[in-house]
Amino acid sequence: MENILRKIFPAKGQKELIDFLVKTLAPFMLVQKAEVLDDQINILGKPQNFGDNFYFSIQDELLRKGFFSNVKFDSESGKLNVQVYLPEALEGKRQPLFAKQEKLWLNILLFVVTIFSTIYAEASFETGFFEILDNPTLLWNGVSFSFCLLAILLSHEFGHYFAAIYHRMPTSLPFFIPMPFLGLIGTMGAFIKMRARMENLKKLLDVGAAGPIAGFVICIPVLIYGIATSSLVEVSPRFLGEVSQMSLVRLSPYSDFNLFLGEPLVMKFIKMVIWGEGIAEMTALNLNGIAFAGWVGLLVTSYNLMPVGQLDGGHILYATFPRYHKTVANTFWVSLLALGYFTEFYGWFVWAGLLFFMKLTHPPVMDYSEISKERKVVSLISLVIFILCFTPIPIEISF
Repeated sequence: MENILRKIFPAKGQKELIDFLVKTLAPFMLVQKAEVLDDQINILGKPQNFGDNFYFSIQDELLRKGFFSNVKFDSESGKLNVQVYLPEALEGKRQPLFAKQEKLWLNILLFVVTIFSTIYAEASFETGFFEILDNPTLLWNGVSFSFCLLAILLSHEFGHYFAAIYHRMPTSLPFFIPMPFLGLIGTMGAFIKMRARMENLKKLLDVGAAGPIAGFVICIPVLIYGIATSSLVEVSPRFLGEVSQMSLVRLSPYSDFNLFLGEPLVMKFIKMVIWGEGIAEMTALNLNGIAFAGWVGLLVTSYNLMPVGQLDGGHILYATFPRYHKTVANTFWVSLLALGYFTEFYGWFVWAGLLFFMKLTHPPVMDYSEISKERKVVSLISLVIFILCFTPIPIEISF
């Protein structure tokens, strides 16, 4: 690879540049070593004067001098590594926007398998596992659920994708994850693979928020039609005694269990508009496949918008309040444990464990210039969507 840094700064210029960076970083660290790489300068040394927002202060100071940077601390050696980038070097390193997709066949294969797994999951719930084996045409019963659910997931992922393309950030097409075993929904979601660093908070917010907002927009018409075509059913007092008085159910005459579903605020509002407030006691709304797809879409949206780590909500929080991301993420993580304890929905413990191993923190960006007021409004909209989609007890199963 051509040495971009040396092309921009000859040997004498490099020494002057390093001396300038060492002087700039003197209030924060005792510099011990400087490495000149192809497209960056690594400055290593002992940190000093640790204080609030120490790493942000370093990056802010370098940014004022015209340099993007990344700051890392090795707890074992006790050394600070400040990676300094030049805008010219970043431009020279940037990948082509429409680079050839790697393993495009894998995206297509996973999507096709996910279509089948979601159709089969819904059809087996509606008509029974063994009945499908005897009569494969019964798979048609799962088509509407699969179509609506995948439309929501696709809109979510392509929201991220087109936001990245808008900012000229190379990214992959969506990878879908079929359920390894044929479960209730037949998929574990989807993701895209970013092929470029998030350079600034503006790009981070746009890419992070575009997915859940796009998915939520598609959820609404799916829910309206699904709830309007679902049916009211009388529910046995025995079931209501076992669960938390949930008013959304999925009853299957072909399964050994029934699902009682939590009711997000947006779903409660749509149900009230369509069915009115006068639903009798011991009566619940039995969701059809389309309504259930909308409910799953809300659940996925709320999970993605949790303000932790590198989830979409974590990206949005970091882009809006980078200095408070760690505090909010840790507080939210503790609240998940409390929620699991008080609601006795132990899925929150599973989520807390997953988020812990995925890391609650967020990697730094290179440019901490504050986002605009318009983008702060987008952050607020994302928070409102999270509140509208969230339910403290998502699901309970009654056998």
